[in-house]
Amino acid sequence: MKKIRVGIDAKWYFDGNVSGRVVVRNLIQNFDQSDAVEWVYFFKEKHRNDPEILQLKGKVVFIWGGNNMLSNLFVLPFYAIRHQCDCILFQYFPSFLFWKRQYSFIHAIGFISNPEYFTLTERIYLFPLRFLMKLTAGIITVSEFEKSRMEKWGFGKNIPKHVVYHGISSDFKPKDLQPIGELTRTSSQYDLPERFILFVGRLNIIKNILNLLKAFRIVADKDPDIQLVVVGDKDWKSLDIDYHIKTLGLSDRVQLKGSVFGTDLPYIYSLATVFCFPSFNESFGLPPLEAMASGVPVVASDRSSLPEICLDAVLYADPDDYIMIASKLLTLITDQSLRNEFIERGLVRAKEFTWKKSVDTLIHIFNNPNSDQPNQTRNL
Repeated sequence: MKKIRVGIDAKWYFDGNVSGRVVVRNLIQNFDQSDAVEWVYFFKEKHRNDPEILQLKGKVVFIWGGNNMLSNLFVLPFYAIRHQCDCILFQYFPSFLFWKRQYSFIHAIGFISNPEYFTLTERIYLFPLRFLMKLTAGIITVSEFEKSRMEKWGFGKNIPKHVVYHGISSDFKPKDLQPIGELTRTSSQYDLPERFILFVGRLNIIKNILNLLKAFRIVADKDPDIQLVVVGDKDWKSLDIDYHIKTLGLSDRVQLKGSVFGTDLPYIYSLATVFCFPSFNESFGLPPLEAMASGVPVVASDRSSLPEICLDAVLYADPDDYIMIASKLLTLITDQSLRNEFIERGLVRAKEFTWKKSVDTLIHIFNNPNSDQPNQTRNL
């Protein structure tokens, strides 16, 4: 039987936001290991000579990608037709110019359900998605929580919605399985403290950084040696984190590392004492899983998708209650028995999430457009 040819919107491979890059890179690298379908990857023209792209086995096509929406609407479809794609997986915006099967990977619709977390420019930019969804054969999203939110808000009404969980890179593993030389280099290069609470994510109001700082103020008073390491760039609707660090008297206890993307991040995770993720709203929540895979116990918010993803493998806290967050952190710092229990639970849960599972689920969707495809959640 002839294999179908699937076009993949790969423009975020290098240039998307950190979470978008992680997803697109890992999917494409795992797509490339499968010969179940023929792959056509659409990259931005400016990356034409990148050696990483040239190593891919699938067909690589370079297109203009200066604006993701405009490129998807008016450019990518013509190239997909030229290269005889049977279907396309778009990042967010599908096109009215591609009359074959097209799927939209919608990571989150917080811009509809929680507009207070988004700028006016972002809400205007994303507004057409409500109408463009009518053009898709299906919506790919990342959790049952996000699927339910779409249904609640009437997003993609009557359009099939498929849940495809993210995976975790095998680079994330416990400290005793990491190369000691790389751990030593990373600790020195980033000037990491011996003991630290870690946060990884974009620094915006959704991530609840202020309550994390307030909670750490309590922890710091109880434990004079531990520090807080924050990995991530300031983002839209970001609080003045430097001001709050100074106001709380934490200038010598909090380290802001900016964005760390690539091979160093797994080493930073594995060196952490505890990971804290008090986010108000997550469609999936990859950082807690990365911490769990790294053998680090986790305190996470009890809201949105996080209980679905983490199950009983983390200690939960109300993100509005910084005193509770502090209490849970201190518990995992001081109670060695409970700490070991949650490390073990985390390692077991994290093993359920692989990019190969994600890709296998997507391939099933592409090959069986009219079937009642079982969501990946039921295979965990």
